[in-house]
Amino acid sequence: MFVRNETGIRRLEEFVAEAEGDNIWERVAKLEQRYRKQCPKCEEKFWTKEELIETGWFDGDFIGYRCPDPDCDGIVRPKEKQ
Repeated sequence: MFVRNETGIRRLEEFVAEAEGDNIWERVAKLEQRYRKQCPKCEEKFWTKEELIETGWFDGDFIGYRCPDPDCDGIVRPKEKQ
């Protein structure tokens, strides 16, 4: 992000102050904790995506999220299934 001139700097400062007042940073941290995963095998961190969903071949139940690294077969499973 680039901020130019006094008006831009002032707007950025207002945006940051507003975000802090609304606890936006806490909300972003919670979103990251919920949707950013780490592969148990290669330890790569990644954001969850629909195309990374792994389901069971028999019943189609949700298993977890596949690691996006094509050379890794790690799956991040939900906490209750670990």
